[in-house]
Amino acid sequence: MLLLNSSQIRASSKKNTIIFFLFIALLFSTKSHAHAEPLAKAEQSNSNAQYCVKIRHNSGSGIEQNDREAFKWYRRAAEQGGVFAQFCLGFLYANGRGVTQNDKEAYAWFSVVAENSDDNSSAKYRDLTAKKLTFSLLPEAINLAAKYHKLYSVK
Repeated sequence: MLLLNSSQIRASSKKNTIIFFLFIALLFSTKSHAHAEPLAKAEQSNSNAQYCVKIRHNSGSGIEQNDREAFKWYRRAAEQGGVFAQFCLGFLYANGRGVTQNDKEAYAWFSVVAENSDDNSSAKYRDLTAKKLTFSLLPEAINLAAKYHKLYSVK
């Protein structure tokens, strides 16, 4: 299992850090009855609303904590090119949160982030995950990463 500690987690840029803290502030300042509006916007592919919904499901803020629902929203945002969501998806696959643990998928998503950003930590997690893959699964993971990069790169 790939576990992250505070010394390993680094913000890829000031912009990502600011965005993250703005979402956290929004999360804790929003009343639970206001969940319907972000959900409706999230279902219409609004990436800001998707962040709000997935963080709420992940933390259980204002709604029941649900790893599977959080995973669903991380996946949707990742497929729209959200680098933070792509990194989180790699983490969820690596640790089996909200989805069956899958090192091949984790490798692929960490690879996409490594290609889409200047974030060195995602390349480290990709490399750590690669060490857990068998010789037969590593080429499959590399091919999957190439496919995802083509489909889900930052636009």
